[in-house]
Amino acid sequence: MKKVAVIGCGWLGLPLALELKSKGYEVYGYARRHEVQELLVANQITVLPLPTSLDKIELAISTLTPPKSEVDQMVHIQIAQAAHEHQLSQLIYTSSISVYPDIDAVLSEEDNDPAHPISKLEELYMSQFSQATMLRLGGLYGGERHPAKYLSGRANVAKPLAPTNLVSRERVIESILKCIELGIQSEIINIVDKDHPTRLSYYTEVCNAMGIVPPSFEESEEKGKLISTKKMKQLLHL
Repeated sequence: MKKVAVIGCGWLGLPLALELKSKGYEVYGYARRHEVQELLVANQITVLPLPTSLDKIELAISTLTPPKSEVDQMVHIQIAQAAHEHQLSQLIYTSSISVYPDIDAVLSEEDNDPAHPISKLEELYMSQFSQATMLRLGGLYGGERHPAKYLSGRANVAKPLAPTNLVSRERVIESILKCIELGIQSEIINIVDKDHPTRLSYYTEVCNAMGIVPPSFEESEEKGKLISTKKMKQLLHL
């Protein structure tokens, strides 16, 4: 039975930890909030005292958000260093497609902006722990969370013809499980939905289905980035 640590048991990390538990993994979880720690204990998930407490762990998944301070930055560094020190078989970090410039092009894993803070964070992980894998997630939705709620009723929303690059929480969890199952190491992989409808068609349809006011869009022919899923299909068979 593999010992897996989920570092950051929030909107994504907690359901991930529960799914790993249901699959038979011995799961350890790190969360700052006391109520989440109680949920972990109630589900027979061992609470890690620190995000770097990896001495009993075989693989770790970090879902922590990008650093907003030097203290946050140090936590990310220490996680990667701990993975190296304890010789983990895998370290997965849930990164973001915001590393890509918003241009009218199909963008693959090689097209990121190296000066972007997210790109630098990925470099930090991979320089400290060479086996680390970065999963660049699209715009997240699932459960009660959906970007359509934030756009509802807004006027003059930009780029109506730009493709959407979203991904469901379920698809992210499935992708992480695939990475573990296949022993994926030292990779950068885009994780987004296969379909990319335009912002206009997608958000109009979703808002109508939710019974909320759709946004109105500016009149523009300008498009935007479309994130390639080729590598996701090749490596993860998704």
